[in-house]
Amino acid sequence: LRRGENVVEGGGGTDGTSQSRASSCVQVCVLTGFLSAAQLLKRNAQYIAKEPTVEKCNELGRQFFFTNLASIPARVEIATKEYHALRQLMKNWRELDGKMALELGLFAGELYCWSAVGEVLGRGSLLGYQY
Repeated sequence: LRRGENVVEGGGGTDGTSQSRASSCVQVCVLTGFLSAAQLLKRNAQYIAKEPTVEKCNELGRQFFFTNLASIPARVEIATKEYHALRQLMKNWRELDGKMALELGLFAGELYCWSAVGEVLGRGSLLGYQY
């Protein structure tokens, strides 16, 4: 293959047909994207602020932050209950039936796999760290 030669004969010529096809395809994709965005905005119009000012945006950000901050004690309480239930379950591990033991084993395996995936993604390589 020499510089300037087409890889596909007849399909990538200089007559402009492939460029016009690509151009029309891009136009259709862009138009469809805009229509989808317009439909999405139309369906969720009640969530759009009527007067989007900087002060309103800052207020919404603070409201979001403090609403989530206020939910932390309830989340901690739920996590504490779950911890105590798991701890009680592990105290009496000899009394577990096979189905529950299998379920707990699969859950532990899933946790390990997700941890391994996170480790691989974090270091950026499957085999070792990149220095």
